[in-house]
Amino acid sequence: MEADEAAKETGLSHAEFCNQQRPYLEQAMESGQFPTMAQLSEEAFGEDFDHFEFGLERLLDGLEVLVARRAET
Repeated sequence: MEADEAAKETGLSHAEFCNQQRPYLEQAMESGQFPTMAQLSEEAFGEDFDHFEFGLERLLDGLEVLVARRAET
């Protein structure tokens, strides 16, 4: 798990790391420069969120649309 690896490399727990990064993340979210990211739920930044699985599902969703379109022609 990437949170475990980060803790090993930095010596910080996931919670400690997040607490240190929170002011920068909040500033970025409030800047208006990252509207899509700002719409994500808090869960997306949690320790238990599986970023790999989430990304893979989005890729597969896109492939499903592509295959369906090609099947229609």
